[in-house]
Amino acid sequence: MQGCRLVFTGLGRVELEPFGIDPPGPGQVLYRTLVTQLSAGTETAKFVGLQQVEFPWVPGYAAVGEVLECGPGVTSPQVGERVYTYGPHASLGVTQVLHARVPDGLAAEAAVFARLGTVALTALRVSDVELGDRVAVLGLGVVGNLAAQLFQLAGCEVFGLETDAFRRERAAACGVRHVVDATVEGGVPEVKALTCGRGCECVVEAVGRPQLVETACALAAPRGEVVWVGSPRGEWVTDVTPILNQVHLWGNGCLTFKGAHEWRIPVRPSDGLKHSLESHAELLLRLLAEGRLATEPLRTHLAEPAAAQGLYEALRDRKPGHLGVLFDWRGMA
Repeated sequence: MQGCRLVFTGLGRVELEPFGIDPPGPGQVLYRTLVTQLSAGTETAKFVGLQQVEFPWVPGYAAVGEVLECGPGVTSPQVGERVYTYGPHASLGVTQVLHARVPDGLAAEAAVFARLGTVALTALRVSDVELGDRVAVLGLGVVGNLAAQLFQLAGCEVFGLETDAFRRERAAACGVRHVVDATVEGGVPEVKALTCGRGCECVVEAVGRPQLVETACALAAPRGEVVWVGSPRGEWVTDVTPILNQVHLWGNGCLTFKGAHEWRIPVRPSDGLKHSLESHAELLLRLLAEGRLATEPLRTHLAEPAAAQGLYEALRDRKPGHLGVLFDWRGMA
């Protein structure tokens, strides 16, 4: 079969190109894409060269489509049903990592947010939070926003910190109860005041800026934890001794640092392990279908794939008003 897809042809350049696709193999599903979601962190980093890839490179890893054909061994979803998967920006796709049936009644535009939702969920999984704990989330992009919502669902008191006014407004619209302006000393004084000077048992970095480690340490309560869900990118030169002392010395906080890269979770259920990326996907789709996660305020663009160049550039330049960017493939052959 023939389709079309987005391709990074070089630094800062994205184009639509035709391609051929093979039938699905065992355990795979061939689907016609409905929507894909752009990852502002991972994809933009490759677009600008913060993460090096060999060009040409096919971007994208979040897709919802309609099943056209099932490979041997596939019992769900069935032909004609909708599938969520880790798919590229393309009009046709064959599932590779995993796939999950999209619940009836859940719009494709909402279901595709499950991908970045599973990224955010990893922060909750690796943390030691308990009911009533205070959690600060640094950065209210899509991942940070969904992380704030998930920690609230887990019974935590969440403080979402963000420098961008548009993102703060969207976070409030999604139900994040404490939205803090991080342009004022990183938001630290306000969070300290709201927590009676103690700080937060858990701090989640959801931006990927190494410099924010200082803000995270300042926000953390004694014996607290700092969880990195945003992949650190870019250079930062500093004296790390004060930071290490906050980790090492009892009187300086005795903080714990944790990485929350989603690929630390196994793809499929395994004996002795509680969670998997597959179970995470099913959970996120269920929460979305039940209306327990808000995505409508997060979706700022539902665009034709031909508009990709301008959208990647807008995200590269941090143009205001760009948050959840989706590509609509329903008009593509």
